[in-house]
Amino acid sequence: MTLMLDYPYVVFNGDEYVILFKPPFMHSAPLKQGESGVLSSWCGEHFPGFLAVRGNKAIEGGLLHRLDYETSGLVFAALTQRVLEAMLDQQERGLFIKEYEAVASKAADTPPGFPPRPVHRVVPPKSRAFRVESGFRYYGVGRKSVRPVPVYQENPNRSVPPPAGNSYKTEILGMTPAVDLNFPKDILRIRLRLTRGFRHQIRCHLAWVGLPILGDTLYGGEAYPGPLKLNAVSLAFTDPLNGAPMNIEFSGDSE
Repeated sequence: MTLMLDYPYVVFNGDEYVILFKPPFMHSAPLKQGESGVLSSWCGEHFPGFLAVRGNKAIEGGLLHRLDYETSGLVFAALTQRVLEAMLDQQERGLFIKEYEAVASKAADTPPGFPPRPVHRVVPPKSRAFRVESGFRYYGVGRKSVRPVPVYQENPNRSVPPPAGNSYKTEILGMTPAVDLNFPKDILRIRLRLTRGFRHQIRCHLAWVGLPILGDTLYGGEAYPGPLKLNAVSLAFTDPLNGAPMNIEFSGDSE
């Protein structure tokens, strides 16, 4: 389904959990108790059990994960404690898989504070698919952005992996040319996959490899008359109630 909304929407109702569409320019969770106008407060108004669920932060109710303020797309919200705990376990084991679509333009340089561009190790022959991997550090005044920290120590004989928990991987599944009448330059539509995420991970990783997202001026992207061109379009997981494989697709307007 392709649709652009400026308000939240229930994409799938699993009785004890819901999959929501978060529009751009809405926070996923509040910064303080009682804050309205965020996705979690909207969910609490429509599903009262959501706010009684307690995860890592009580203020977030049953949110399993979050999206950036400017990013749109799918968010998993648990309506019972048992579902949240089951899904946190799936997330910890890398079984909660998120896919995104981004639209990007090529950039010759990376923004200040970035290390040299990475050399990709996982590049199938004659394929545009590859993986970007790093740790992260906060960067700039107010820690409003992040910068990648290379996680492989190079030496002539081997690559030493990072300590457990410090590595975040973004899989670029494919890239195709795209056309946007609002933007005259050549652009690419990019499909990406995450199993474990860090704040601004996709935005930072794409900027690092020279493909900043359209509208993402924080990471060197070209200005664009609209929301950030990044959408969370797919969630794959095992239904915590009946064990069925689930793959929920719902794409925002990325034209």
